Amino acid sequence: MLDVRKLAALREIAAHGSFSAAARRLNYSQSAISQQVAQLEREVGTLLIERRGRRIRLTPAGQALADRAGPILRDLREAEAELEAITGLRRGTLRLTAFASAAATVVPPAVARFRAGHPGVAIAMTIADSGAALSQVANGEADIAIINKSDTFAADRAVAISGLLDDPMRVALPLGHRLAERQSLRLADLSAEPWLLATSSSCADWEVFATACRRAGFEPTIAFRHDDYLALQGLVAAGLGVALLPDLATASVRDDIVLRPLEPRGPVRHVTAVMMAGNCQSPTVGAMLEALRDSAAAYCPAICAAG
Repeated sequence: MLDVRKLAALREIAAHGSFSAAARRLNYSQSAISQQVAQLEREVGTLLIERRGRRIRLTPAGQALADRAGPILRDLREAEAELEAITGLRRGTLRLTAFASAAATVVPPAVARFRAGHPGVAIAMTIADSGAALSQVANGEADIAIINKSDTFAADRAVAISGLLDDPMRVALPLGHRLAERQSLRLADLSAEPWLLATSSSCADWEVFATACRRAGFEPTIAFRHDDYLALQGLVAAGLGVALLPDLATASVRDDIVLRPLEPRGPVRHVTAVMMAGNCQSPTVGAMLEALRDSAAAYCPAICAAG
């Protein structure tokens, strides 16, 4: 019978393209990953990975086995969840992934609350944009993903979703901007402005923003795209354009820029927890979801007040 750990190693190599990346993902040394693959090749009696200098490539047999490994590992996680539902919240590991601004705001209080109530359960957390986080859940690499759900998001039947909060996007202007004294703005007021926008899927959905601009009668001019919100603040302060920033990413705001809401209601990030449908029965997942909802609720008054 094939060893699950060796299958996991092969799958990570296939997904990330190197032994070193697989080692980081699985918390092993690179030599341990190499040994597991070598042992797996001996067990199946064929070459699984071709090494060409520093580059590697899966053989047809290796690719076929890696493809099969994903569903196998997901089935094992579901079996673990069923057993956990019987044994309760006494041990194990909860794997959580979240986009950066949620990981800096909503997630830490939830993790602290969960850990205080369930000290026997370890928590492994990674930061990933929403697309990668969804893939981690689908591939069995994460139990819960915190994502930015766009208005057009369609959940796969295999996953369950739980809304946490709506995170409004606001316009950042340089302090001396001609519109900085206004308490709220319309998109039409900004039709001539160059825009500074983020690029990742954890930011405002581009189509939602672009459609809103077209309804306001203009096509937005994009001056810069950057995924670092502090960098966007700096570009705004230098007068290079106006930016669209989510509230969760503005816990620290420069004193040479101002944030203004868009009227009527501007683009919003729907912060949502996603998990495999079978994991919903897990006490561990359920307890973390409760902690995440409470943490999100604590942020809602501040967000609403900012509007």
